[in-house]
Amino acid sequence: RVSTREQGNSGLGLEAQQAKCSAEVTARDWTSVLTVTEVASAASKQRPELTRALRMLDVGQADALMVSRLDRLSRSLYEFATIMHRAEQHGWKVVVLDPPVDMSNPFGRMMAQVAMAFAELERHLISVRTKEGLAAAAERNGGKKVGGLPLYEDRRQIERIVRMRQDGKALKAIAETLTAAGVPSPSGGTTWNHKSIRRILTRPRC
Repeated sequence: RVSTREQGNSGLGLEAQQAKCSAEVTARDWTSVLTVTEVASAASKQRPELTRALRMLDVGQADALMVSRLDRLSRSLYEFATIMHRAEQHGWKVVVLDPPVDMSNPFGRMMAQVAMAFAELERHLISVRTKEGLAAAAERNGGKKVGGLPLYEDRRQIERIVRMRQDGKALKAIAETLTAAGVPSPSGGTTWNHKSIRRILTRPRC
């Protein structure tokens, strides 16, 4: 998977990923059933090729899903944990080359369980951050409930956004950068948009 259409059209990134997976398949003496390549925006949740591959695995047309890097499969721990749970249910394996997560052996399954535990932690932390943001916004508003999204309070990320804007980066490009990095959005989700960036840049700052 690559994140931009330019990379997809030029083959940059895709060939390297395919070569890494092919070398591992050969080293394990496995047979490659299908090589799936996909070009998708970092902000997009539509992954038709991945969906097709998962369906093939579910019905037994393949035994394992191999990806060169974890972020090529998912940038969300929760989403990754969901895929691993699906693999457990249907009896196929997930093999990630970087970082090494191999569910075809006991140690790999243990690492997968650790990843799922962190996914659960991530969901709870997002919820806590969202509630704290709403409470802080209400306090600044005299105790009244603030409508819409909570004010974004992550000072480190705010400074990062300001720097990117000062460097001439477009609002949409900043949003895509934060989404790709897995930074929680003001709503507590994993996807940023240019409107959120504009609100952060135009709000008064101390």
